[in-house]
Amino acid sequence: MERVHDLVQRARARRHRRGPRDDLPEVPHVGDVEAKGGNVSDLPAPVEHIDAALEATGSDIAGVKALEELAGAAKRFSEHDHDKKLAIVAKWKVARHGGKVLAESKATGQRRGDGQRGKSGSATDPLLPTLDALGISKRRADRWRKAWAMSEAEFDSRLGAIMEDDEDADLGALGSLAHLSAEKDDWATPQDFFDQLDAEFRFDLDVCAKPHNAKTPRYFTKDQDALTQEWAGTCWMNPPYSRIEDFLAKARASAEQNGATVVCLVPSRTDVGWFWDIARAGEVRFIKGRLSFVDDQGKTGPAPFPSCLVIFGRPPRLAWHEH
Repeated sequence: MERVHDLVQRARARRHRRGPRDDLPEVPHVGDVEAKGGNVSDLPAPVEHIDAALEATGSDIAGVKALEELAGAAKRFSEHDHDKKLAIVAKWKVARHGGKVLAESKATGQRRGDGQRGKSGSATDPLLPTLDALGISKRRADRWRKAWAMSEAEFDSRLGAIMEDDEDADLGALGSLAHLSAEKDDWATPQDFFDQLDAEFRFDLDVCAKPHNAKTPRYFTKDQDALTQEWAGTCWMNPPYSRIEDFLAKARASAEQNGATVVCLVPSRTDVGWFWDIARAGEVRFIKGRLSFVDDQGKTGPAPFPSCLVIFGRPPRLAWHEH
């Protein structure tokens, strides 16, 4: 932890040399806190004053990294659950800030890529620092980028989950969260959750499936392009979230034009346009808690936001769904 303290002090000194502002909170040594009989969760920078500390740190990568490590220390040494939650929230905020810094650096040309070399063998720009030069591991950079890629609603929801005793909400689980990566958004529905709904609706067609995880004998795969197919009967839809608006529009049209009943599993995002423009035309059931989705290897990952069911073919109304 000596290294953490020194990094923050050096970050503060660098910012002081750039101008008169020097408002990073004072950061005590972990050893000093313990020697005085205090709780490491009392460290002000990562917990109580994290927003001010991040604002003061700005784009200083070393300072951001130091704050994340210090928040991690506060989490490890916390004696009370509430203090531990505050430290985890601090780690998330630091990670999101770090992702923003990396994104802005790349956009402005301060650094490009991860030190990859072209065919000639020279760096893409030898004057720009690589992640190694910044002292940032690829794993840390990936974690930061994923936190920054989350929408405001998803991020706020995740912080709320932490404070509500979600044991899967720690930052270390970030890479396994369902629906988090834009590179993969076709996670399968939990079987027990589907079975409960199937007992109610008796589904005929799964409109978004893979052969190994299809929920009904009749289904459409990505290659069949469900949006160009006719949906009839009682349909189940767990859409790819990168195209959620298109699939909801198709579900609504199928109900209104073909008499289909389409049950859609989507994020509970009342702050986005498709929810107000499309989803509220059907019955909306808010699902208690958070679902855990399944990847192609059978591993489960908790969604970083609550989900809801939108049922087209039913009169518009709000309901609550427990599973």
